[in-house]
Amino acid sequence: MPYRGGIALLVVVGVLGVVGALGMGFVSLAQLERRASQQRLDATRAAFLARCGMEDALARVALGQEPTVADATHPSFYMQDAAGAPVLLATGGSRTGYSGSLTPGRGECYTLRIVGGGFDVNGGDPAAPAGQGYNAVLRRMLGTLAEAIDRADGVADGKPVAAADGQRIVDARPPAGWSSLAEIQATAFLGSPAKLEAFRDYLALHAWVDRRVVAPNVHGGMIGKEYHSWSEIKLDHLEAVPGSRAPAFEPRAPVELAWARLRRPALLALLSGLKGLYLDESTCTNALALTAPAPPFDLIGTMRAAEISNTWSDADDCHVAADSILASRRDLDTWQDWNAFCDTLPFSGAAAERQAKRDILKANFNPNADLNKFNPTRTLFRSVDKSDLLAYSTELSLFPVQGRDVESTGKVLSRRGEVLATRTLRASLPGPSVARLSTQKEFVCADLGSLDVPGDETGVRLPGAVPFLSQSQGEGRTWGHMLPALGKLGAGLQSYPEPCVDPGTGLAMVPAGYDGNLQLATVETEDNRWYGVTAPTRRMTLLARFDD
Repeated sequence: MPYRGGIALLVVVGVLGVVGALGMGFVSLAQLERRASQQRLDATRAAFLARCGMEDALARVALGQEPTVADATHPSFYMQDAAGAPVLLATGGSRTGYSGSLTPGRGECYTLRIVGGGFDVNGGDPAAPAGQGYNAVLRRMLGTLAEAIDRADGVADGKPVAAADGQRIVDARPPAGWSSLAEIQATAFLGSPAKLEAFRDYLALHAWVDRRVVAPNVHGGMIGKEYHSWSEIKLDHLEAVPGSRAPAFEPRAPVELAWARLRRPALLALLSGLKGLYLDESTCTNALALTAPAPPFDLIGTMRAAEISNTWSDADDCHVAADSILASRRDLDTWQDWNAFCDTLPFSGAAAERQAKRDILKANFNPNADLNKFNPTRTLFRSVDKSDLLAYSTELSLFPVQGRDVESTGKVLSRRGEVLATRTLRASLPGPSVARLSTQKEFVCADLGSLDVPGDETGVRLPGAVPFLSQSQGEGRTWGHMLPALGKLGAGLQSYPEPCVDPGTGLAMVPAGYDGNLQLATVETEDNRWYGVTAPTRRMTLLARFDD
């Protein structure tokens, strides 16, 4: 009989091996389940962090807080230390900033990227040639913007964008306008994601358009010309409307001031090359030319040109203005604040030229016209107004006028800074519905009841009609509302500027389409040489503005 010793041992060893393998499998499975559970927990935490960041972003946008330019170190609304420097986290071998955290110090944070408030790439008329009207202005601004982005490191190295890339946004624009940033990348940037990323924070696809912006109507032939009266200056302006020297209107999409004052390339694009005409009174032959009548042969001044030059030097006027805006910590909540700030800018040139450059900034960026040639007063007088600009960009806005694209990314990190889980949420916030009533026609006339007509700047309907405040009452050339009191004509109000002559009839008074203010209309002055007439007139004294 053959020897069978040791079989039992082999069986026992085999059974123990199977049991051990099963045990190890159960342990591994348990570890996998635990790891999967932790990953699901981390993913859930990341999702909650992203949601928390989105709520934070929505609240900040609703409060009007303006985000910074988003990058790895400075995400929108980044956390700061006591010195104002970004608080950095070690993640993935690098140090990055973050926007907030639910439990500081535990590796849970969220970062925000908020895009909006930039240049309206569909501004002007997309169906018109790129070099026509406001299209040419937008093309110049975007070219300068690209050059400024390229020079952000101080070197014009063509990386990642050059001026031609910005200009191509207008040149390659389809007749219906751009529908997405992806379309701009594919067509204008020839598929380059790096170019789009460089421009992303500066471009807007949809923005509110102000259709009541005064378009300049001066020309280069006025430079160096001597003038004997303001009526002569008015008559030398181009005739946009037959029978009237009043300027026409041009639709433009303003750029938000709170957004622009944080971005040097945007400021350089807005400021570069602004140019306007001003009257140099040093050649005046009558010292009281602006306040007293003078015979026709007296000279009131010579027309000069002032320019916000950009030579890509930190010392030129363009960079001086941009850096002053960036460094300023003063509140710019009203246009009076903006005008007062402009008067502090240290531009180059003689005193009159420096003030003209400051007034160019007021005229270009303030949407309110304050035209010098229509019933001007010392209270509102500027050496350069909107109609005097030879080269312009677009207006600024004191309130948000564009939508926002919000991206919130929640991150869960290990103690070693490894990214354990991320979750990203995206949302598009629509821009506000704007009803801007700042012109005489809109503010005091029946136009309030028909604001939804095609071509008007708002679709908001305000029912009812308001009586025409500046009806022609009283004598002479005063168009003020004279109120009878105690048997006498007492103090009354009128809306500035005065009513315009209807180009159709040449006689009837129609409400002006320009913005203005409410003012007293009962103060007598000397003969009105602003208009080149000798009939008695009344000086309009400022009472209260109704601009935006």
